[in-house]
Amino acid sequence: MARKVVFSSGASGVGKTSVCALSGVGLSMLGKKVALLDLNVGYNCLSQQLGVKAEFDLLDVLYARCRLKQALYPVPNYSQLYSLPAPRQVAGKVDIIVLHRLLNFLDENFDFLLIDCPAWIELPFYTRIFGHGEVVLVSSTDKNSILSTNNLAGCVCGCECAYMRLFINNLSPKEKKNCVDTEIAKWLGLELFDSLLAWHNPLDLSNIQSDLCAESLKFAKKLL
Repeated sequence: MARKVVFSSGASGVGKTSVCALSGVGLSMLGKKVALLDLNVGYNCLSQQLGVKAEFDLLDVLYARCRLKQALYPVPNYSQLYSLPAPRQVAGKVDIIVLHRLLNFLDENFDFLLIDCPAWIELPFYTRIFGHGEVVLVSSTDKNSILSTNNLAGCVCGCECAYMRLFINNLSPKEKKNCVDTEIAKWLGLELFDSLLAWHNPLDLSNIQSDLCAESLKFAKKLL
């Protein structure tokens, strides 16, 4: 049975998709078979960051326009990592029964299922679908992002997720030195999963840089 981990955030633009992708890369490098499920309809950023060129997506599977194996793309350079892209256009609703069947297949054939969930309001809905999975809330050090994360954490507490942790992204070196990530976690009352310094270059994970490689392994080991 696959370990299910949902990545979400209280606000957009905080790097949630990058954290999800890095975690998947790290787990695959540790020999785990990982499926990345992108539910950010209309964006499809996860597959793009990983260098996946997709012809089919999640809605194609749910509407039987292709088989699941046709839309589950191997990620270049990572033999154990697969990506199921989000629809590039908003067209049609997600059939919950069919989505459950899809998840059952992934559950039986992978070690980890990492879900890049839409920000904020959809998370309680998706945590109910995925059952007793884990949730990683991604936030920056921006005040509005922290407050949105606090509101979202309160909503998630009412769902049946097994475990909820906090990831602080885009830290400055000074903030890291002053343990700002730890202070934010204490204020939110959440366990700190990890944090990452601000990354100034475009995050292209199709050819992962050595320093990001070390970070991805560190994230992965905390999911084991």
